[in-house]
Amino acid sequence: MQAPSSTDSQGLVSLRELIDFVAHCADCYPKLTADFPTDLMALLRLHHAELEPELRDKVVGSLVLLRKKDIIDSAV
Repeated sequence: MQAPSSTDSQGLVSLRELIDFVAHCADCYPKLTADFPTDLMALLRLHHAELEPELRDKVVGSLVLLRKKDIIDSAV
């Protein structure tokens, strides 16, 4: 059986996949994910130059998804 493409050789899920998962489930767990949007914004603000482009794209896309779900407002 072949490992899913989102895992590495040790079976670990990539950070991109974890960010995507949490962003999609954030509305179901508002207390647990309350700091998630702020953490994503801080990650972009502090490390945007060092992040690989795919990860940076996933972070921005996750913030857009959180905005569409009304978890964050556009003024943030």
